[in-house]
Amino acid sequence: MEFYQSVYYSMILSDLRKKSGISMRSYSDALLLSAAMEAAKFSISSHTLARFFGFIPSRKVYPSTLQLICNYLGFDHFDAYRSYVDRTHQRSLLSDIGLFFDPLCSIQRFEIAIQLMDNQEIELHLDCINFDHEKIEKLAHLVGYLVRHSLNQKELLTLLIKTSNGRRLFFERFVDEDDPKNYFSTTLNALYLKHVTTENNRLFYYCFLIANASYHGKKIDPNWIGNFNKETVNLGISALHFHEISRVFETKILVQFHSSKHNHQKTNAILEDMLAVSTPMEMHAQAWILARVLKALAFTHQLNQAMKHETFKTFISNVYKQSEVQSMGELIVQLVYFRYIAKENQEINPPLTIQSSYFQNEYHTRLSTETATRSLFCLEPEREKLHATLGTYTKTTGTYWVMNVLGNNT
Repeated sequence: MEFYQSVYYSMILSDLRKKSGISMRSYSDALLLSAAMEAAKFSISSHTLARFFGFIPSRKVYPSTLQLICNYLGFDHFDAYRSYVDRTHQRSLLSDIGLFFDPLCSIQRFEIAIQLMDNQEIELHLDCINFDHEKIEKLAHLVGYLVRHSLNQKELLTLLIKTSNGRRLFFERFVDEDDPKNYFSTTLNALYLKHVTTENNRLFYYCFLIANASYHGKKIDPNWIGNFNKETVNLGISALHFHEISRVFETKILVQFHSSKHNHQKTNAILEDMLAVSTPMEMHAQAWILARVLKALAFTHQLNQAMKHETFKTFISNVYKQSEVQSMGELIVQLVYFRYIAKENQEINPPLTIQSSYFQNEYHTRLSTETATRSLFCLEPEREKLHATLGTYTKTTGTYWVMNVLGNNT
């Protein structure tokens, strides 16, 4: 394939536009780019750049020209730029380079090992995962998918839970909120805790089990609540990741609801604490913390009362306005915004579908939330049909809280 037909050529054009800030749509733009490169001490004529961009008939690219362009973009030579594209291009099969510290390991080799239940190969890959790699979420959700559909699910779960990287990748990153047939919570309860060595992970354990049991109408072990209260006393909010913070506030509301001392004043105090902690954070973190709180409020039939809290209501509105609905948290905030606030704000934008592909662990929540949001806009008889089917679906999937958002028993 000729250079002009390669992905490297199209990427260089894009990167030159980004680097220079010049749109490069005409010969006059080539003059501007030539001047910009000259100022950076990389001398290429406007005529050569015009040929390179196709403003005038192109010809074979000289190595010296390509060298200067790559130098301007910050690379020592074209091979270095090519390696960069191989590792970063969205669809490149080589883009997982660095995901494993062992260069012989790869996503494909790891996936085949799981499919074949090759314990030695699986452990080899788990031991050398780079959790700072940009594709770690892709790997976690791939493993989650494979676990859900594995014919050797119990053996695979046992293998994942016995190593710190396996626990970190699957149990603490994928976190199967759907929990089909209770496999995730059962494994967590039976095997996870004895391997946990940090306060954060113990707190996650109790938060997940309490929330999962609450939403699915299962029995809650009183020891979970006692240990949750103990862990929250021992571990300050500042020591937690925002996902852990979101679970703490969600669980506090659920625990308070299960207590005989449940009252709106205590819930209000939890909301005040949540607002104080969340307000300085960036929107993505705010959305997740807010979403879990909204779920718990809806489930415990306290959402209507909470919406009388003007600061809380304003916080929901502000998070929604910054959101592009790119996480499950933002999707939940959007539902509550359109149910309670959009009309008085004279909102003109339509609700959005979630854009992220990473929702396999919360398929039921995604479907229930999007369906509930759609029902706010559709006319009869579609709304009646949606509510009927959604009511049945949410009762069987632990997502009935969305019906409470819509007004059922709230």
